[in-house]
Amino acid sequence: MLNGRLYRNAWLVAGIALVVAFLTLAPIQEPPPSDIVTVFDAASAASLTGELEAVADTRASGSPGAVAAAAWVQRRFRELAGGDRRTGVQRMAVRAGGQDVPLTNVFFAVPATADTRSRRVILVVAPRDTPPGVASGASATGVLVELARFATTVRYHHPLLFLSTDGSVLGNAGARWFLHSASRPAIAGAIVLDAPADATGTRVHLWEDGGSRQALGMRVPAEREVRLAGGQPSPVPGLGRQLLRLAAPETRGDQAPFIAAGVPAITLANRAEGPLAPAPRPTPERLDLVGNAAQGLLGSVDAVERPPAPDTGLAFAGKTLRPAVARLALLLLTLPLLVMALDAGTRLRRARVRLAPGMAGVAWRFAAPMAALFVAHLLSMYGVIPAPVLGRPPLPGDVGFDSLAGLSVVLVALVSVGVWALTRRRALAASSSAAAEATAALIWISLLALIAWWWTPFALVFILPAGHAALGATVVRRKWQVWLLAAIAVVAPLALVGIVSGAIDRNPLTAVWYLIETSASGARGWVGPTLATLVGVAVWCLAAPAVRRGGKTLPAPRRRRAARAPVV
Repeated sequence: MLNGRLYRNAWLVAGIALVVAFLTLAPIQEPPPSDIVTVFDAASAASLTGELEAVADTRASGSPGAVAAAAWVQRRFRELAGGDRRTGVQRMAVRAGGQDVPLTNVFFAVPATADTRSRRVILVVAPRDTPPGVASGASATGVLVELARFATTVRYHHPLLFLSTDGSVLGNAGARWFLHSASRPAIAGAIVLDAPADATGTRVHLWEDGGSRQALGMRVPAEREVRLAGGQPSPVPGLGRQLLRLAAPETRGDQAPFIAAGVPAITLANRAEGPLAPAPRPTPERLDLVGNAAQGLLGSVDAVERPPAPDTGLAFAGKTLRPAVARLALLLLTLPLLVMALDAGTRLRRARVRLAPGMAGVAWRFAAPMAALFVAHLLSMYGVIPAPVLGRPPLPGDVGFDSLAGLSVVLVALVSVGVWALTRRRALAASSSAAAEATAALIWISLLALIAWWWTPFALVFILPAGHAALGATVVRRKWQVWLLAAIAVVAPLALVGIVSGAIDRNPLTAVWYLIETSASGARGWVGPTLATLVGVAVWCLAAPAVRRGGKTLPAPRRRRAARAPVV
């Protein structure tokens, strides 16, 4: 049984340390405002947006519309001051859908004209391509070209580079290609425009996440400039949402590859982060709002040597929890599990019950789900289910549940059942003692939690609730308690499904399939899906037998002998 006194003491120590950690919250430093007066020509931006829509209303990567749009942007850049020598093109190809898709980046360079404070370049980026059939997003390019025109008339301390990217819907291919090109300069920061004027109202959405990092230092000046322009910036996501998106990233904007590479970047968009969808036509008022906000942000970034680098810090109550403190706080939440695993192992040794068979029994149970994960990845490699593009998840529309997907599920299930049948006897033979298997499962959960903390600490958001719920299952007696613990175990995955459902604009069931398929195909890396599989098995090995046996699986704590009364 669970040693309740020791468990509570471990939580007390962890709780005190967590309170101390949150006392270290520090205010986010706000950079100085720009000394450049923003004078954005919304009428010119509207004209440019209309021209691009007339040339190519849809610009799917590799399509004739994409080629025509790239040529149009190149012509407009060449019309600017010094455009012939400052305009450049990057051509590349990316493998998608079993074929090579040609892509084109177009850029315009503006040298520093004030006292040269830095050799680092400030990027202004606008994705030019659209998903198939979507006629939207031209305002990003219209604002980009107008910002480039304005930049040729004022003095900046940093060199500027205005980059029109292709392949944003193909794993941010254009931005990634630019980042990995041998001739790219050092980058001070990046401002991304993603259809920012294709909306109504004054709300401007800010995207500051990129994989396992956040560019909170770029959000502060962006919020200020949006307000100065008369807009309303989107609120900072709550602490729970930040933890979930750092644990299981679902990023779409071109800011993501820059942030992942350590470049401060932020996106100004017309929507919450997700795939581009049909939207209202830009109005002069909306173009004036986002144009002035982008122009002011460009000046703010230019006013400093370099904005703060993106990191794993968290925003909370208007302040930041530093990365080291956030990492330590997550480790402290693991402390009760580690203490219980050590205590259970010690009690098992005192009872002279071998732990090794239990460890082997749980390990044999890993075989079937790991085989299923491997087969699903093979199906992705051979095109049976959609494969990632440049290691990134495909568009939600490409991950439908069709006949091939159903056949894949059946095949994976058959392989999993077959491996389970082959390893079942070995697992049962190794786990002859319920106490040894339960202790081994708890030790496996603790070890996997430590590995996750070392490799990707925010994965503990999913591991810890499930681990503590499984540990609680060893002492419960009533069904409602079991259901409550089950709800605690799945609260983080269900919250993730809700976030992904909103991000891809699909119902929760489709979001579940999207998460499963993109995880199995390797689009989300291998560490996360592997840890999720192993932890799920270990949690089941600890909780399920305990529920069946009425919570009597862990070895009982050693009781103290009562003192004998003196004999008179």
